[in-house]
Amino acid sequence: MAKGDGLFWLASVKKAAEQIYKGINKRKRVLYVTKRWRLVAWLLKAKNISFDRKAAARSAAF
Repeated sequence: MAKGDGLFWLASVKKAAEQIYKGINKRKRVLYVTKRWRLVAWLLKAKNISFDRKAAARSAAF
């Protein structure tokens, strides 16, 4: 799984391109290249942490 020291979060170009291609063909609105990032997004969502720029701008305006 790991490609070496500190390279756990990297994906090969081929793997990334295949996942992007499949996501575009399936017309996905949100695409996580490598399933690891889907897990990270789920954990952040569970903790109610958002990196959505629009939501951040709205909350800063109040």
